[in-house]
Amino acid sequence: MCGIVGYLGPSRVAPILLSELRFLEYRGYDSAGVAIVEDGQLFVVKAAGKLSNLEALLNEKKPTATVGIGHTRWATHGEPNDQNAHPHMDCSGTIAIVHNGIIENYLVLKDELTNTGHTFVSQTDTEVVAHLIEEEYTHCTNMLEAIQRSVRRLKGAFALGIINQNHPDRLYAVNQHYSLVIGIGNGETFLASDSVAVCQYTNKILRLEQSEIAELASTGTKLFQFDGREVKRDALVLDTNPYVISKEGYKHFLLKEIHEQPLVMRQTLSKYLSHPDNPINFSVLHESLNNGNEHQCGIHLSNAQLRQINRILITACGTAYYSGLVGKYIIEELCDIPCDVDIASELAARKVLADKHTLAIAVSQSGETADTLAAVGQAANSEAMVLGITNRQDSHLAQVSPNLIVTECGVEVSVAATKTFVAQLTSFYLLALYLAEQRRTITQDKARNLKQKLMMVPAMQEQVLASASVLRSQVLAYAESSDVVY
Repeated sequence: MCGIVGYLGPSRVAPILLSELRFLEYRGYDSAGVAIVEDGQLFVVKAAGKLSNLEALLNEKKPTATVGIGHTRWATHGEPNDQNAHPHMDCSGTIAIVHNGIIENYLVLKDELTNTGHTFVSQTDTEVVAHLIEEEYTHCTNMLEAIQRSVRRLKGAFALGIINQNHPDRLYAVNQHYSLVIGIGNGETFLASDSVAVCQYTNKILRLEQSEIAELASTGTKLFQFDGREVKRDALVLDTNPYVISKEGYKHFLLKEIHEQPLVMRQTLSKYLSHPDNPINFSVLHESLNNGNEHQCGIHLSNAQLRQINRILITACGTAYYSGLVGKYIIEELCDIPCDVDIASELAARKVLADKHTLAIAVSQSGETADTLAAVGQAANSEAMVLGITNRQDSHLAQVSPNLIVTECGVEVSVAATKTFVAQLTSFYLLALYLAEQRRTITQDKARNLKQKLMMVPAMQEQVLASASVLRSQVLAYAESSDVVY
């Protein structure tokens, strides 16, 4: 998973791209880069390693450009180095591409383009897209048309950000089975893989749907399908405050987020459980969109539907998948319902055996994980009941899930998930207790006892964290050990 950002407007682009990329570091940290158009020329600056390496280069060059795209990479094709870092350019050096996803037929296209005289300098599948658009552009000299022709030839799941030095007043975005968000400001436009990156500047967004191309300009944004037909869709206005990233005195974000775990668990518990004697309340109304659309957070299945569930299917990726494995244990223990857990990328690639008596639970911290969203679509098509668990109320998963549990952990910067993992586990405990009470698979006394114990956990977490200095001294004694046996 990689992160895409972009900006078009009156402000200097480099600081904005860097700021957006900081919010997307969880998506990749092998390398980072930007492509900008300055004084009519396309310039690419990129560096392997941490985002700070790119920031140092940009601080040295001090570009004044006001349009550009950026990328943070998790390597798939080609090792993580400067050469394979994004953005990638065409032969003429006038078109630059950033890419998230996989181009499945890139080798076929690469051979074809090589035979027509194109020269490749990286090991990535991404570079093929830049050359393919260059080839189409030479035939039609219309950038939008060249992109439309090109993407129709690509196979796979991908998202793209594109600029051309011949059109410095334009920025293009493409979405095919991934996630891209456009932020609409006052005379400026932002692009990112995750709305968290643009919400620091604007709360007015457009989400690219599948097989759509966006043409961003100072005069506005136009949406098109791959076949060229224009799409009309109103922007959403998110009822959210700008996100702020700060270590708040901690040495690094991982340490900060570890210490946030008790607060996050308290917030998640208090949102749905007020007292051990009370039932769990999964009918909390959230006005996440203030343009008249209310998004109902909670579980809206009838008691009859809940009692008819004969199978639960949990799907997720990465750390969320591991929370699902624990969730399986909790649900089967308390609810007596068979529960399967699948990695979303594998589930999306095969037939989903589910029906109207199946509850499909999708878990994603960002709510934008492409494979998880694809798996949700598969489950919905099989008439399964769908429940989303996410940290992001304004995410794609939240919008497509008829039933929703929002953990509201705040921004997670560290790649190693801590507070969001704990919040996901908390959500599974609450969900299992809720189902068990509705289905009457546990007694009221046992339910009350479990709720009481659950509400004691944040205080126990604080006790452990309070002894961090003692733990640190003990851990350092073993830090250089080559083998540890548990």
